[in-house]
Amino acid sequence: MDNFKSVVIWCKRFDVNFAVAQLEPK
Repeated sequence: MDNFKSVVIWCKRFDVNFAVAQLEPK
């Protein structure tokens, strides 16, 4: 299940990066 935890953490990080990208002006 350790691998699953890693995937969840990676997804959360991706979501944060995506949200930040939306806030940053192009």
